[in-house]
Amino acid sequence: MTEGRNAFGKNLSRGMIQRVVLAKTLIPEPRILLLDEPASSMDPLARINLKNILLNLSKQGLDRDFQRLCKICGSA
Repeated sequence: MTEGRNAFGKNLSRGMIQRVVLAKTLIPEPRILLLDEPASSMDPLARINLKNILLNLSKQGLDRDFQRLCKICGSA
């Protein structure tokens, strides 16, 4: 994320904007995180980084809430 730190929002790529929004979402350490195609505009390396971030979050207990939500919604 450091390559775009001095850029204005309108000058960022869609993938970079998506990464910024995800970072802003994770700052308050939410208990539940709902994502809709979070990697859709990201390059392959950013997708791998996102996967690793989500795996680390799941190890911290967010996956329990996600599994409960899937049961409520009826899909996994």
